[in-house]
Amino acid sequence: MQFKRKGNGTPIVFLPGLFAGGWIWDAVASSCLEEGFSTITFDDAIPVIFGNHFRQAIKVLDMVLEECEEKPFLIGNSLGALISLHYALQNPTRIQGLVMSGAPGLVELEAGVQLSQLHTGEIQYAHALVSNVIYDKSKIPQRGIEEVARLFGDRGVFNNIARWLSLSRKYDIPEALQQLKALPIHFIWGEHDNITPAQPWVDLAGQFENIQASVILECGHSPMVELPQSFLEHLLPTLHRCRQSQTRLLLTEPA
Repeated sequence: MQFKRKGNGTPIVFLPGLFAGGWIWDAVASSCLEEGFSTITFDDAIPVIFGNHFRQAIKVLDMVLEECEEKPFLIGNSLGALISLHYALQNPTRIQGLVMSGAPGLVELEAGVQLSQLHTGEIQYAHALVSNVIYDKSKIPQRGIEEVARLFGDRGVFNNIARWLSLSRKYDIPEALQQLKALPIHFIWGEHDNITPAQPWVDLAGQFENIQASVILECGHSPMVELPQSFLEHLLPTLHRCRQSQTRLLLTEPA
């Protein structure tokens, strides 16, 4: 397992996606560093670092959090968002807040390409998948296409991907959120998310006082890649507000 920590402030753990490594958070993480936070990012995608089950994901995140001097924020995209939710559900007192973007578990649309095609590792099929993820086609990252082709073309990693897809489609999102009413949660979605549409998540957020929902216009499944500055405009106020609340709580606790 490879992860990197930078900075010395309140930690933020950025979780990658099912078929994209921690590079998707580069722009956002850099700005968070400038805002006085520390950042923890992973080098590889979920099926490489977290295997094929939530148990392994929790084990890895436990090790990461052991290096945090204070409660971190968990921020995840796509399957990384679902894993961050599951970790919060299992360890609600260990984190300060949760930010989710593009998570599966409610409504999932067809990706526009079959798993059998992706398993060939051919660039054309990887391009078709990434093209469905990104709304503004001028912002399709070549790095992302190459990573998708490499991951899906690896037999072991492909099997892990298939397992995660099965697990994500069975997850009870509303029940999990019912148990996390004391935790600040923020959904940040792209308006044109063609993988996991935004509206069901916005509707769900309206049922909980602790959940805020933001929609980034003219954006697809991964706003931290496509429109990182817009993502930050929604993210940073949440981080600062939660950090201030946590500081006040610590100051008022009896010695």
